[in-house]
Amino acid sequence: MTGMTSEVIQLCCDLISIPSINPQSTRDFAPDIYGEQRAAGFLAGWFIDRSIHAEVKVLSSGRANTVVHLNGADSSRCYLLCGHLDTVGVEGMTAPFNPEIKDGKIFGRGACDDKGPLAAMCVAAAQLYNEGKLPCDIVVLGSCGEEFDMRGAADYAAEHGDKLTGAVFAEPTGFDIIYAHKGVVRLRVVVPGVSAHSSMPELADNAIYSAAKAIAEIEKFAELKRNQRSHPLLGSETVVPTIINGGSQINVIPDSCEIKIDWRTLPGRTVQDCVAELDIFLKNDVRDDIEVFPMESGAVAIESDKDSDMIEILSETSKAMTGKGDRIVAGYATDGSALANLGIPLAVFGPGSVAQAHKADEYIEIDQLEKAVDVFKEFILKL
Repeated sequence: MTGMTSEVIQLCCDLISIPSINPQSTRDFAPDIYGEQRAAGFLAGWFIDRSIHAEVKVLSSGRANTVVHLNGADSSRCYLLCGHLDTVGVEGMTAPFNPEIKDGKIFGRGACDDKGPLAAMCVAAAQLYNEGKLPCDIVVLGSCGEEFDMRGAADYAAEHGDKLTGAVFAEPTGFDIIYAHKGVVRLRVVVPGVSAHSSMPELADNAIYSAAKAIAEIEKFAELKRNQRSHPLLGSETVVPTIINGGSQINVIPDSCEIKIDWRTLPGRTVQDCVAELDIFLKNDVRDDIEVFPMESGAVAIESDKDSDMIEILSETSKAMTGKGDRIVAGYATDGSALANLGIPLAVFGPGSVAQAHKADEYIEIDQLEKAVDVFKEFILKL
């Protein structure tokens, strides 16, 4: 990079420098590094500094969206451009909120997931608006909660989804276009037992032993899912236990053990389907007093029309300007899930590589970041 720092580099770095870790299910979180409200306020101020009206919508303490409605020539059409403000945690990182420019890359938490792609989207929309070139209405949404429950996008969709013509979600796709992706259901499996002093195990029913049996059965269940239901685009579902909690102290036999499950789902799946299926399986094969509960986070799968006008424009624009732009599918979920039931074209697209997301050395390439501004601008002009 030579010369002055470009607008998109500066915005990306500014956003990285504002901690906005998703607190997930934690209600009482440290506001210095968790929650999106400060980042939402900064982004709103960025637009206001460019004479563009922007709002911060607070959803709960420390959690907020940035909402910017840009009027274009044709107000009968309105497209949503959404990128998320929250990031994952920073374990293993030495200076996650101090953006570093090195070797043609910007390093820092959120660089590619999702503050870089969001910055490119914002700069493109703001420049076209101030040049008076928007062909239709554009809403820019800096959303909260994408890394856990998509609450920010869901809130916007509930209030304004019926006014949207289509939506693009900024994510690090390397300029390819995701038009279908899996959903996710997260479950808690509670395995009961009977407590006793650890010196008298004959008086107890050790919940950890039953949980071990449950985990073995969950592995069998996961294998069934891999072999059972397949989607022509997305393949099969995956079921993975990711967290185990049991016991309170070393000399007490635990009366409960909890297993948390991450289940990547196909279109048409509901949370209730998953709870009922796993509950019956474990009751039959482990013990009949085992319980399966849904967790609050989750997202449905999306499957948009890859030949829709919006996706066609985005694909052609990206291919012409970057050499990429294939229409692909993904195994992970995005904010697009919150709009899956609106019947409008949905696309996930942006600069950067998902392989860098959530890593301790997260980065985005500056060339891609700056190119993304041009691609987004050209795409918007063709809508």
